[in-house]
Amino acid sequence: MNWLAKEAGELCRHLPQEDKDGFKETSKKQGTKDKEFQPGQIKNPSKKEHLNDMNKKGRQYDIHESLTSLSSVSLSDNSKIANHFSGLHQYDKTCLDCYKRENVHAKKFFSFFIPLDEDITNLVDSIYDSLTDVVEMFCEICNKQTHHFRNGYLLELPTTFKRFQIDEDQREKNHAKVSLPRHFSLSAGENYRSYNLISCALHYGKRIDCGHYTAVVFDDNSVLEINDTVIKDVSSYWENYVASTVYVAFYSVIKETTNDGMTTFKKQQG
Repeated sequence: MNWLAKEAGELCRHLPQEDKDGFKETSKKQGTKDKEFQPGQIKNPSKKEHLNDMNKKGRQYDIHESLTSLSSVSLSDNSKIANHFSGLHQYDKTCLDCYKRENVHAKKFFSFFIPLDEDITNLVDSIYDSLTDVVEMFCEICNKQTHHFRNGYLLELPTTFKRFQIDEDQREKNHAKVSLPRHFSLSAGENYRSYNLISCALHYGKRIDCGHYTAVVFDDNSVLEINDTVIKDVSSYWENYVASTVYVAFYSVIKETTNDGMTTFKKQQG
């Protein structure tokens, strides 16, 4: 996938300094701020070999794949990208045959999948609902594969949430409408965070492997859609407009309350 220099500059804000320098050098060399360049053209990034893999002939990445591919390496390096988007969750599981209950070790997550369920229209309810499910796994007491009820808990919340869905078994786009609140709050243990919706990537097309992307940016007093070189004010109708086309939505933390009662207000990202 081609990256626009201006889009790479936005992503650059969350990269290590050596990667920022690489993006800036490449963008400057291109000469025109809107000129396209490939990931493999980036000069001296700390993970250039990984970005070059993204530039192999015949291989294309969409917006979600690009972010996930870039950040998967960053997670192992404990970089600023990992710290910005990752959280911590833990599950306990109960065998539905023998009722043995067991705690599963806490794990760091980067992608938090939220199903598009017609019965759940509230974003916060969707997040908590996605932490509970019934899965098939091996039970040591029963000595066979059995169904387990799995219940999850959020231990640490990320600074920024992103929301998307791809059906791995089908290439058809899921056209279910998604109601996105401008603000919502989540708790993890005794910690509490409030989030603001700051931007969305919209997808126009019938299939997930083709189509056109635009960006929607939320400011204090306006909502703007950026479509290549055209900027349109969609403040008066963004809810219905975004609901049927949103592919990735970014929420950034604005307030945090910890278990000691301390409240911190964050400067909104974006």
